[in-house]
Formats: sequence, C-alpha cells, structure tokens
Amino acid sequence: MTTTKHSEELILSTALTTHQNATENKASLQSFGINDALLDEFQQKIVKAQAMPKEEQKRVELNDITAEKNQTLENCYNWGKQLKLRVELAFGKKSPQAAAFTTVKFTEAKKSESQMLVTMQALIALAQTNNLQLTTFGQTEEFVQQGTDLLELLKTNDSLQESSKVTKRSISEERHILFNELYEIINKINKVGQMVFASDFAKLELFKVKWRTSKKNTPPVTEQPQ
Repeated sequence: MTTTKHSEELILSTALTTHQNATENKASLQSFGINDALLDEFQQKIVKAQAMPKEEQKRVELNDITAEKNQTLENCYNWGKQLKLRVELAFGKKSPQAAAFTTVKFTEAKKSESQMLVTMQALIALAQTNNLQLTTFGQTEEFVQQGTDLLELLKTNDSLQESSKVTKRSISEERHILFNELYEIINKINKVGQMVFASDFAKLELFKVKWRTSKKNTPPVTEQPQ
C-alpha cells in the first residue's frame, strides 16, 4: 500500500499556495520547465484531489455496511434458535433432527457470516423437510420464508461489505498516489524557484517551504529573515 510523506491536508494546502506562487512568477520560471502545461497539469491534480472521496467517508460507509451485516447475522441466529426449540420440542433433544444443529456448527456461525451462509441453507432445508411436525409447535410458512429472506439478505450484506472493502482500498491507493504526485510537483517548483530567485529575497521566500518529517500534521515551515 502506497503512503504519503505528509498529511493530505498539508500537501493540498501547500499545493494551492505553490500553484499560485508559480503562476504569478511563471515568466521567470518557464525557462526551467515551469510552463503552462505543467501548471495546468498541477491544477488538474489539485482539483481532482479536492473532489476525491475522503478515506474517512469511505470508512464510515464501510462501518455502516458492516453494522447492517452484523444485525442480519444476529437475526439469522435468532431465527435458528426458534427453529432449534421447535425441533427439540417436536423430536427431542437427542433426535437426529436436533443433532443437525451441531453438524452445521450453529453456535459457531453466530460470529461468522461465511459459516452462517452455509448453516442457514441447511436449517431452512431442515425446516422445510419437517414442516408437518414443526407446524404443531408453531412453525408457519411465514417463518420459513423469513429464514429464506434472511439468508438472501445476509448474502447481499456480505457481498456489499466485501465490495466496500475493495473500493476503500482502491480509493486509498489512488489518493496516496495522487497526493505523492502533488508533493513531487511542489518540490520541483520550489527547487526551480530557489534557483531563479536566489538573489531576490522577497520572492525567494515564496519557494523556500521546508517539509517537517517528524509529524504528518505539522505544517511546513517558511524560513524567516535573519
């Protein structure tokens, strides 16, 4: 995973200032390649960086999707508990039907959506196969359908969560690459500016941004006159 040398907020704010300084002094800088083409590219990258979804936003979205999936997982477990009680009442705790809950790892599935997906399929089949006997103990067609609906919802939640994880990783990588590109352009422009304005103190200060490496959130320092 690509990372940035400094915080995105710091790089973006410095990029805006650097672009403005370079644009205002373009005539003096263009002999070293700081021309319209580079500044246009720089501006486009800045605009793109400003518009990209923030990692925190995607993190919140992923958390919301995960919370919904966890709720569905709990609902599946509760549905299974109701079925288990009816099976025990209808056939006894030591019956082959009751033993099916151990076989499909019902308890373990409580904390594993991948296991619950397998478990729910088996339990729904159990409910359907023994519907006549279980009806005596309160099982309804609506209850069986609820199990089927929960299974489909869990599949959807699981798919959305995995897709969201991939999207978050992709956006994070894209953001880091983009902000590193901005960082490199900033340094390139500042290097040229320091060369061109070596004898012009006022303008030299515009291009003497120093990056602090100790903390990502520490702003860059502009040297002050001695």
